[in-house]
Amino acid sequence: GTHLLGEASYAYPVAKGGGYMLDLNLAMVILPTLKSLQTSLHGKGGLAREWIPLDDPIKFHRTIAWMVCGATFIHIFGHVWSLVEISSSAKLQEDTLNVYGYSERESAAGTPIAEQLLSVKMTTGILLTILFFLLFMTAHAWCRRRGGSGFSAFQRVHAWWPWIYLVLLIHGNQRTWVWLFFPAIYVLVDRLSQLRGQQFPGVLLSARLLPKDVIHLTFEPPEGFTYEAGQYILLFWNGEWHPFTLTSAPEENVITVHIRSASSLDWCHALRRTLITEGPARAKGDQDVGAKTPEPEPGTIVKYERVELPGGITCCRPQGASASRAAYKKSVTTSLDQSLHDRLEAAGAVLLKISGPFGAPAQRVWEFGPIVVVGAGIGVTPFVSIMRSAQLRAQQRASMLGAAKVNVNIVKEKNFRKNWEENKRMARQQTAAVESESRATIPAPAATSWLSLAKLRKRGKKKAAASSVPEEDYESSRPSSSGAAPGEDWNPEMLAELVQDVIPLPTKIHFYWIVRSQVELDWFYDLLAAAVEGSASDIAEVNFFTTQDVGTEDLKALPCKSKHHFGRPNWPSIFKAVKEEHPGEHVGVFLCGNPAIGEELATQSRQQSDPPDNREGTRFSFFKEHF
Repeated sequence: GTHLLGEASYAYPVAKGGGYMLDLNLAMVILPTLKSLQTSLHGKGGLAREWIPLDDPIKFHRTIAWMVCGATFIHIFGHVWSLVEISSSAKLQEDTLNVYGYSERESAAGTPIAEQLLSVKMTTGILLTILFFLLFMTAHAWCRRRGGSGFSAFQRVHAWWPWIYLVLLIHGNQRTWVWLFFPAIYVLVDRLSQLRGQQFPGVLLSARLLPKDVIHLTFEPPEGFTYEAGQYILLFWNGEWHPFTLTSAPEENVITVHIRSASSLDWCHALRRTLITEGPARAKGDQDVGAKTPEPEPGTIVKYERVELPGGITCCRPQGASASRAAYKKSVTTSLDQSLHDRLEAAGAVLLKISGPFGAPAQRVWEFGPIVVVGAGIGVTPFVSIMRSAQLRAQQRASMLGAAKVNVNIVKEKNFRKNWEENKRMARQQTAAVESESRATIPAPAATSWLSLAKLRKRGKKKAAASSVPEEDYESSRPSSSGAAPGEDWNPEMLAELVQDVIPLPTKIHFYWIVRSQVELDWFYDLLAAAVEGSASDIAEVNFFTTQDVGTEDLKALPCKSKHHFGRPNWPSIFKAVKEEHPGEHVGVFLCGNPAIGEELATQSRQQSDPPDNREGTRFSFFKEHF
């Protein structure tokens, strides 16, 4: 029999409920992909970080995408149900003058399904379903990470997102426009911020081929380019942008990246061939260059130089080319019927661009006292930068305290082993209390320098008879007459706190690097050896794990506390040892590598953390980085 639309039906409410879910989630799904928003939110969020993965925008994006998938299924199910009901219902009397006040569904009663599908709402809905399916398929790891054109397909399909939202606005109602209004403002601000100055010409200084198909690229720092250890950049070449973590320290005068360029990675492998093999050969006049050109041996370094072309285009070419600079410029500016890419390739030049820097979870290492950093294979890259930056920061600390003739060991006292954020909070509370008491007894000082504040705090501390520095340390660390003006009275503990706030540094770095063989360890051995010597050797503990057999004669020692293990790490034992070493502290755990390792680290971070109501307990906070 026929169905009467006047009867109670859940089809339409189900379809609308799924549609409202889509409005919310489609308004949010694009926000984690905005680079400027990612960078600004790192380290922000307060308690919201416990349930919103602000430090893992990729996970946040995927979580919302799965909710979009579920809402899409509900929405489609409700509409299919409604289509069947409408088509099987009795056709109602025409109401040209709208006397009966039919609803949209009642007016369509008795309409065949095929005819209903030809409406604008249905055709745009079908198109959106196809586009969503392509987005989900290309975003899956089996497509995105496979060789050949997998990643290119992922990028090209996801580049359709503006058109998908345009179709969505045609498909939806006015409420959809309201939902998408504020996300559209965020997108506009993000794009304007990138156009304003986050893209720079990539001036390559050198390209070095390392073992296991890894290339080390060194760039000239662009003017106005500032970054933190652990951040990443987007590198442009041959029409595509790819993310790579910076391996240099902000305190250095170059920026570097390490790129795994195996033959299975089409874009990375082609970049390696261009920079290391084919580009230098063409620059020397050899135009018969192709896939059969032999690869150089690991350790090969190709030096590059900057070249400015007419039109404001900055590119680079290998040094030592046989052609003169004038001939080179002519080769890339003539034959205008050819594309710029073809002209650059014929001259052995390369056009690179850099966008960024962008925030990453690893840059939060400076917010913790003790940290555990885990790198798997090439995933060690952000931590190389962090280790190098930690060494330079330790040297800066020692220089500042040494210049003031303050005992450096003061910063190693137990009271300074806590999280630096906790130290700042306690210092602010103590300063406020002392200032409140001092204002009631002494006039406010005219000067506002930190030295005057140190005097004020010193008086308050004398009244409270409280000092966390032993008398012998205090006396040995007092500056001589050359360290302060005559009559000045200061507290070295105050200076130590000030230096800690200005130059944050982890109190202990537990570094774990998991590789397959000793050859992979050679990638960054020189950088690690340089990063953990000197001032950083006291706070760094390096552990290597090789999962394949390695001869003991191949092992190398580092100038710090280091151990070489064979097999995979026993994370429960490692976390227990760290917890025993750092009782009552907040430990940051950072990973760049295999997601399977991340699941284990996340589990151990939860299990080994003491309950939140235990203020004296040890806590572990886990952060992972992936692209």
